[in-house]
Amino acid sequence: MADIPKIPLIGQKIASARKSRHLSQEELAFQVKISAKTLSRIENDLIYPQTDILYLICKILEITPNYLLDFDADDKNQKIVLLNQIIENAKEIQKSL
Repeated sequence: MADIPKIPLIGQKIASARKSRHLSQEELAFQVKISAKTLSRIENDLIYPQTDILYLICKILEITPNYLLDFDADDKNQKIVLLNQIIENAKEIQKSL
């Protein structure tokens, strides 16, 4: 499986956005349809959310993936490399299912 480079603070940004909306981990996890334990692991940067989970978290918290991924508008190469790695990782996961 392709290694995805660690994106600093993605979990902390999710936690911060969740707290600013006065949601508990349990409430957000319920809305996203994941366990509170899984959300805790995401917020502690132990795991990264799958694309569909990331989409739901962003939608519920009214934030953008760009905010979470900390993309600099001028760094298109970083975006392309990272997104290609995410796509390859998702393909490998899909093959294993």
